[in-house]
Amino acid sequence: MTDAIFIALQVLLAAVGVYQFVFSLFGLIKRKKKEHHAPNKSFAVLVAAHNEEQVVGALMENLKQLNYPKHLYEVFVICDNCTDRTAEIVRAHGMNAACVRIRICEARATPSNGCSRNFGRCRASSMRS
Repeated sequence: MTDAIFIALQVLLAAVGVYQFVFSLFGLIKRKKKEHHAPNKSFAVLVAAHNEEQVVGALMENLKQLNYPKHLYEVFVICDNCTDRTAEIVRAHGMNAACVRIRICEARATPSNGCSRNFGRCRASSMRS
């Protein structure tokens, strides 16, 4: 009786092993190449920044090096009540910098990132149309 159980278990494990081996052989088959289509969608990148002069230059360089046609995307940096040179650095890199001050978000004492994002969306949509 015990021999029959062990033989059945061996057959089951052998079947699982053969299945996995055969399945792994399919990994050796060369896959078809995917078709790459030319980019045709436009988009805007919104960056909410507050006193980011130490890192915004590197970010602008990375955004310039996107593997995407330059005429199909725009970068908007919303300088949220900055007291440093963030806006100057962004403009030096040729990007759009909008300086947000308290007058933009009149409901609050100081502007928030949410206010900056809304301002950027409105500005991006008005520039696109």
